[in-house]
Amino acid sequence: MDSSPLIKVGNSLLFKLKCQIWSELIHLKHTEGHTLIVGTTGSGKTRMFDILISQAILRGEAVIIIDPKGDKEMRDNARRACEAMGQPERFVSFHPAFPEESVRIDPLRNFTRVTEIASRLAALIPSEEERQKSKGMQDMGKGWFAWVKGRMEAFVNVIYQFYTRLALLAAWAPYMLILFVPAVYDGMMTWRIKRTNFDYASPVLHRYSVRGTMYLMAGLFIAFFIPIALDPVVIPLTMMTCCVLVGLTFGNLQKRV
Repeated sequence: MDSSPLIKVGNSLLFKLKCQIWSELIHLKHTEGHTLIVGTTGSGKTRMFDILISQAILRGEAVIIIDPKGDKEMRDNARRACEAMGQPERFVSFHPAFPEESVRIDPLRNFTRVTEIASRLAALIPSEEERQKSKGMQDMGKGWFAWVKGRMEAFVNVIYQFYTRLALLAAWAPYMLILFVPAVYDGMMTWRIKRTNFDYASPVLHRYSVRGTMYLMAGLFIAFFIPIALDPVVIPLTMMTCCVLVGLTFGNLQKRV
């Protein structure tokens, strides 16, 4: 066994109840580690902690208080310290038992993958093992929890597929504009030529070109939400077809408009 003497680290203060009251000062460097406050019941441990918290707040330091007891007076003192600084917005309190006074934490606000949303929601549903440990509640909501979990996963998957396909559509949009502008120009030039000769402007072709464009765009929008595999080639092919139909629509306008 190592018999070398222990090196003293930190500092210790002992406060006794005497008639004479004096100030105990401690260097701020000593507060960077752990501070242990020991005392019997009602000796003022929490009030001592209040003083340390107020001093840290008034020094402008970031203070995080984790209080298992939920001492209301300690919370109010910390709030008053922030108000004394003229910065009441610095005080933030979280307590699930008092939602009217507590801040709210959105568990779905920040995520890197869409699948994390389903995982966080599914964590609120008790697992099979957790239900078995609950006496008298083993079969409560057994089928319901499984159904809800499956629906949540399906819903999140639909949202994920929608954003993926929307990103693909946005990637193709600049290239489709290159096709759309010439298609409109060609249709307008064809229409102008037909106005000066005896070429026939087909109202049937015009009508079905308009309907085809509307149906394709509506079908593409609906396909974004379908929870099935969608070939990425479908998006550019649909947009190219729409460009052709738009050209036919303009090329078969009535000669007199």
